[in-house]
Amino acid sequence: MERIPIQAIDTNDRRFCISYPLHNAQLATSIQKIGIIEPLLLLKRSPYAVISGFKRLEVAVMLRHSSVPAVIHDITDKDAFLYAVHNNRIRGFNLVEKATAFERMFHFTLTPSETQEVITMLAIQSSEKIFKNLVGIANGENALKDFIVTYNLSMKNAEALLRFTPHERKDIMHILSSLHFTDSSLRETLELLTL
Repeated sequence: MERIPIQAIDTNDRRFCISYPLHNAQLATSIQKIGIIEPLLLLKRSPYAVISGFKRLEVAVMLRHSSVPAVIHDITDKDAFLYAVHNNRIRGFNLVEKATAFERMFHFTLTPSETQEVITMLAIQSSEKIFKNLVGIANGENALKDFIVTYNLSMKNAEALLRFTPHERKDIMHILSSLHFTDSSLRETLELLTL
């Protein structure tokens, strides 16, 4: 482990980022009080690319740290992606993170067994419909992603939201944000709106 200056890291390179959202108030408070405990994992490039630790880096930049603790790996991009999925699996994935990892998987030349391994780690059912929904979520607007994470939407309800245009979704999410709803009442509401 070594301390790496933040200016030596490409903070815009998000190829391996599957965390969503990046801002985490609890993490920010913790890092402000005691610093970064778990080092970032960086890909040996010039500048360095983050494999894992995007949230920690985001907080470090926000707090104006000049350097971060890191472990440097000299591996392929494909292996870096697989490492990122494995490393983030420990904390679990929300639906947006699953969608992001699934969509990013196709940017790397994975073998069929590696592809199946990622799908298994993400706890995704192998179904063309689910795959299509995951890509829709991954490519959706941030407001949709925020809504999915904030209300911990099920795949079924996220799928229902994807049937609407981005403009319609914005209006629907705005109205729903002011209401208290359960998963089943949201599903019924979205089904009625579809009709």
